[in-house]
Amino acid sequence: MDNKTISNIKSLGIDMIDQAGSGHPGIVLGAAPLIYTVYARHISYDLSGFPITSGTANNIGDAFELLQANSTGFKFSTDKTTHANFKITNPSSVRSWLGGKTGSILDVFGTGDYKYDNFEVKLLQNRGVDRGVTIRYGKNLTKLENTDDSSN
Repeated sequence: MDNKTISNIKSLGIDMIDQAGSGHPGIVLGAAPLIYTVYARHISYDLSGFPITSGTANNIGDAFELLQANSTGFKFSTDKTTHANFKITNPSSVRSWLGGKTGSILDVFGTGDYKYDNFEVKLLQNRGVDRGVTIRYGKNLTKLENTDDSSN
């Protein structure tokens, strides 16, 4: 999470409460990471508002160029070099062509992991590093705890 952005949200929120002359800063201080997370993940859903009616591509690079040409402001990239026939015949949103249906990018060009960074969509062959460790509940995982620290 971007600590500078969260700190800015906290500062702006406290300023708004001060200017209004009422309210308690606790909600802003506590909810700033949530506000940032919801906003950062919401942007990629804007791709649902960009329709694409037709198009073809013979490799994943060309398929991403096709999607990018139909989604103003977004940039698409990948480290995959797969060749296959990608064809759009039924009108649908750009986001729907990324995955989850027959004929989508993931369906045609194989698996990968999407990384959304504001208006940039990246399809990575592998995200992270495989260290050969498998964690399974009941085998080597007996308890899962999460601690959120929003003190800064």
